[in-house]
Amino acid sequence: MDPTMFTDPNVVIKLGRELQKRVGLLPVVEVHAFHLDSQPGQIVRMLRVQPQSYSEIARVVRAARTMKLTVRACGERTGGDIGIYGTPSTVLVDCGLLADSPRLEFVNVRRKGDDEEIPGLRVLACVGINELVQFQINNRIEIAQSVETASIWGTVAGAVTSSAPGIVGPCSNAQGGCLSDEVIGIRIVDCHGDLIQYSSKEELSAALSTLGVLGIVYDITLRYTPLSLTRIPHITSAVMN
Repeated sequence: MDPTMFTDPNVVIKLGRELQKRVGLLPVVEVHAFHLDSQPGQIVRMLRVQPQSYSEIARVVRAARTMKLTVRACGERTGGDIGIYGTPSTVLVDCGLLADSPRLEFVNVRRKGDDEEIPGLRVLACVGINELVQFQINNRIEIAQSVETASIWGTVAGAVTSSAPGIVGPCSNAQGGCLSDEVIGIRIVDCHGDLIQYSSKEELSAALSTLGVLGIVYDITLRYTPLSLTRIPHITSAVMN
């Protein structure tokens, strides 16, 4: 293989034009130029799409499959491995502009192997941490979580995929917790463009440790509990001299 193909911007442009023909009008396929953390002096050019619906994600995945392109999700803090994010044959999918509704909704999840339903909050991949916190306040619910400083500016999906379940959280008998410990369901767009749901403990354990390999995260369902408040009356009296 000619090593110059990885630095020639015309290769990426040609791939982008062909991919756009196979995808259709939307989403728009663009050439995305950026720097990797490990290669600060090198400009990397790759294809990127910003789909606004599940159908657009599916079209990109299926079209890229016909061209034997690699599809990977990306976010504000994408990895810096040149071998993963540095080849023109990779298409980055940024789900930050998803417009499907509802963005957050209450659902009941029956996990595989369990008879009881668990109340959950389904969160679309584009929902940010601040939006989740505000939703909890407005609906008086709480999620056992400890949001990392680095992820407060990102999305809920990004916080889940960047944290390791069980290392910091209730299941490891540590103080605090991470969002991945509260995941009871996850839906991923696989390599065929189909929406696959994982809910059993074994599936989630495998999915959370290999996210980015199974496919594009579409939404995540988190365990929640009603917020309990206790009113304590305080009686004040004048201090006697």
